[in-house]
Amino acid sequence: MMACRRMLDITLCVAAFFASAVLSQESNVTWTEIYYAVGEVPARRQLHTAVVTPAGRMWIFGGYESFGAFTYMDDTWYIDLQVSVDSWGQLWPGTKPAARGRHQSVFAPTGKLWIHGGEDNSNSVLSDLWYLQTEDLSSPTWTEVSAGNPQVRKDHSAVLTASGKMFICFGDDGSSRLVSLHYIDLEEQSPWWTMVTPCCNQPPSARISRRAQLSDAGRMWVFGGYGDNRFWNDTWWIDVEDGSPNWNEVATGTAPDARADAATVLTSTGRFWVFGGSLSGSILESDLWYMDVEVRLTQ
Repeated sequence: MMACRRMLDITLCVAAFFASAVLSQESNVTWTEIYYAVGEVPARRQLHTAVVTPAGRMWIFGGYESFGAFTYMDDTWYIDLQVSVDSWGQLWPGTKPAARGRHQSVFAPTGKLWIHGGEDNSNSVLSDLWYLQTEDLSSPTWTEVSAGNPQVRKDHSAVLTASGKMFICFGDDGSSRLVSLHYIDLEEQSPWWTMVTPCCNQPPSARISRRAQLSDAGRMWVFGGYGDNRFWNDTWWIDVEDGSPNWNEVATGTAPDARADAATVLTSTGRFWVFGGSLSGSILESDLWYMDVEVRLTQ
């Protein structure tokens, strides 16, 4: 029970808070803790990924168990968030990706949960690409896709466009920070990674940045991160749907303190939210900020 309660503090409750903050006009927005009726629950973890399907089912994969085993995990779990009383379900696929954390995941309209890269228990940085078809749980199987993988990376960002292209950017290859931008068309029969060379403007500095958000207009937004031996509080966007994309830094005036590992979301109204993060190895934040990014670009 304690394991699930602690996990909800960093997953469901964060999601619930953002949803309440955006959708409610009341001034007394409060946190709501979720308790499970029955069943097994995932172990406590960090550095995992979570995605939510249109039907409200949340999927998590992997992560680092730092309260006992001190190891990366390879388990797959789901829970239906729109059911008032529900329990976690665990899948036991015959084939699955290696245990890992610091990876990225996206959920495609085809019902496939995709994961890419990360770091395994030998501290090797990965470049593999896998998917799980979540619409058929009778015989769940993870499938690896050979797609001319880009360089290995962990602690990177990933977004999925409406046309089915997954873009990855930033991260770490085990020896240096990255800023290169790649995409793969997940709708293709034999998908293949393609490197994108942005034009014109100077790009952001190479950095660790695990949170990027995609607007309805096809712009990928990022805030902060860690690179060049410093934390950043800059805000950038790039139109990944443009045939000749270009990085653009946004002059923000007042901005959150420089940080890494903040949680971000971008609402359908074009409001980019930033919550918490790390200001150093030991200083954590719990502040909440937003910027109306689509309004700013149309002014």
